[in-house]
Amino acid sequence: MAISPVIRSLGVLVISGIFLLFNLCFLNWEAGFGVGARYLVPLIPLWGIALLRVDKRRLVVALAVISFAINLAATAVDPQPSATIPRPLTQYIVPLLVLGHFSPDVPITPPWSAATFTGHTSVNRLAHDEAIVFRRHPPGSPESEWSSFNLGELLFGAGDPRSLIPFAIVFAAAIAAILERARRSSRASAAQPTR
Repeated sequence: MAISPVIRSLGVLVISGIFLLFNLCFLNWEAGFGVGARYLVPLIPLWGIALLRVDKRRLVVALAVISFAINLAATAVDPQPSATIPRPLTQYIVPLLVLGHFSPDVPITPPWSAATFTGHTSVNRLAHDEAIVFRRHPPGSPESEWSSFNLGELLFGAGDPRSLIPFAIVFAAAIAAILERARRSSRASAAQPTR
């Protein structure tokens, strides 16, 4: 027995509403240091299923590209910005990614500061053996500078925006492989005789 699209959509809306109501009633709705409300993450697959039924594919693709760009920027820079930053994407992540620094006027939890969290990528200085940043390893120490990094930084240095080039190459190759596979599959299905 197939579930009608209306029932499926209603289910997604009801489950989303329950999650949102839970978050509205919850004291720690943002779940601490993070780019988004992590308690809403389980809804992403549901919304993805709902998007499969959307007729406006260009809108879905545009939203997917924007979402990918935001998540890539957050992952590349610092996926755990201070909870005191009102708008982490526009006040912290994008300025760091583009400029290598953010405004000292941005409210940030001490000992984080605009002077110690610099660079274009991997700016989180919280080492694996610290509960509070710079408690055991001072700013500028190898432990704090390399506490978060991407593999491209081994080639270009800590915080260098060029460190994203290896990722971009692998990502472009993966997209090209997917598109080539889709093209072959499309050709093969078109060549099959209809019954």
